[in-house]
Amino acid sequence: MEEEIQQYLRFHPLSSRSELMEGVNTKVSVATFKRLLAAMISAGSIFQFQSYS
Repeated sequence: MEEEIQQYLRFHPLSSRSELMEGVNTKVSVATFKRLLAAMISAGSIFQFQSYS
């Protein structure tokens, strides 16, 4: 699933978590998806974008 997330983010880099979850079309819970994203961020696989608007 990590590879699918990275692939989706290549084409949609500013996607929100909900857009990402929809785009990857996964069957895991929201909490599990959040944990996976957190693990990927801490491993440096993906970067977190902070919006200040």
